[in-house]
Amino acid sequence: KAYEQQSKPLPNNYLLQHCGELEYLLLWDSLLAQHTDFYAKCSLSRSSRLNLNAVPIALWQDLFPNSAEKISAYRGQGRWFTTEASILNVEPALLNVQDEYINILSNSGTLIEVQKQGLKKRVLVELGKGKLRPYTIKNR
Repeated sequence: KAYEQQSKPLPNNYLLQHCGELEYLLLWDSLLAQHTDFYAKCSLSRSSRLNLNAVPIALWQDLFPNSAEKISAYRGQGRWFTTEASILNVEPALLNVQDEYINILSNSGTLIEVQKQGLKKRVLVELGKGKLRPYTIKNR
């Protein structure tokens, strides 16, 4: 009933697909109006672990201000975290964060798709387990 009163469509799914869908939820429009920089810090995940390679720079600035410029430079060079050592080299404070709260790649892997001028490349990057390499790349 409240959605009808505010002329808002009912949410399609209980899991948001992108941050822009927040404006369709009750009470979020006023919050978003007060915090205009929110979208620059928004990142959605279906895991309780924070994927450090996917944290928006604006959010990184709030969480770890001492290393935000370094992270921005790393990403600009196409460098990403692949090991715990690479993370701690950039932000030593992450040593104090429990492993179950952070991750390098999402869950067991990440699908990456790049498209330009009609060409498309899809690869699946999977985390290794046990004595396997830290990750493997498979064409999709």
